Amino acid sequence: MSENQQQNFNPSYRYAEAARMLHVSQETLRRWVSLNKIGRYKTGGRVTFGVQHLEAARQELLPTSKDRG
Repeated sequence: MSENQQQNFNPSYRYAEAARMLHVSQETLRRWVSLNKIGRYKTGGRVTFGVQHLEAARQELLPTSKDRG
């Protein structure tokens, strides 16, 4: 893979993979999508999540260790 291809490479993940990476259920992830709480790509009927969507969700939607007491 050339350097230019590496810069343009942006992996995307389906529901199961994204939910596993966020340590939430697919149901929770689908709820966040329906409430527009998480960004995603939609191509035709296929929904995928980019790394930037997962990082934003981690920061904005998931509790931190401080929040857990």
